[in-house]
Amino acid sequence: MRSLECFLDVNHMFTNLEQYCSPIKRKRAPVFKKAIVKFFQDIEGIGVDFNKHIYFDYLKSTRTRRPRYLIKDAYKLYFDIKKNGIKDPLELHWRRGKLRLWKGARRLVIAHILEIQYIKARIYIIERNQK
Repeated sequence: MRSLECFLDVNHMFTNLEQYCSPIKRKRAPVFKKAIVKFFQDIEGIGVDFNKHIYFDYLKSTRTRRPRYLIKDAYKLYFDIKKNGIKDPLELHWRRGKLRLWKGARRLVIAHILEIQYIKARIYIIERNQK
């Protein structure tokens, strides 16, 4: 598997998030985007009761095992990125002519909210005979 390091336009990636999601996650992408953007805007402004937030409801609806842990992790991630910048690149897979976001959806949303213009990404090129 080959990989490529590059920088991607945050606004383009954020606006077209559904296009970069896997087919399974594509249906949930608009709900995810709405919930997590509101979460990050709220923690910056008015503060958040984690258990009553729309993002917490979204996490529960995906049947994740640890929604409280994930929402607290998102909270920590936001303030870490705000203070130190984005350390880890987004991970995308290029397969069958399509680019899919593999890891880093929360980092992408945070970059958009913090008005970061470009974000570092690592694109893995999956050959036809690889799974």
